Amino acid sequence: MFDERCRQSAMNGDKDAQYELAQAYFKGEGVQQSYTEAAKWYTLSAAQGHTQAQFHIGWMYYYGEGVEQSFKEAVRWFIPVAEKGEYGGIKAFAGALSFGNYHSAAGCLHLAGVFLLMVVRYIWA
Repeated sequence: MFDERCRQSAMNGDKDAQYELAQAYFKGEGVQQSYTEAAKWYTLSAAQGHTQAQFHIGWMYYYGEGVEQSFKEAVRWFIPVAEKGEYGGIKAFAGALSFGNYHSAAGCLHLAGVFLLMVVRYIWA
């Protein structure tokens, strides 16, 4: 839940507080709803490895909520989530990969290989 201490902690770089502040902006809880502000705080948290923030900012890029739609950026954020074995991240990565506009066969094959390894890790985990 958002409060002023949460905002201060987020501003001081706490990834969990940044995620909570992003959630508040995304849902409009305690602040005026702003997908742009939500994306800002999700990105800061995600850059520090917060799994849920990585998933949410990937989702925002996938759907173009608060950011310019970009399947490549969505894939960028879904990869670390999927690599952690999170089913939602694997599924989201696959969806973004299928809609991506990759400029080279080698790049596409590389991402397909990354996806295959993620699925194998998930199944055998």
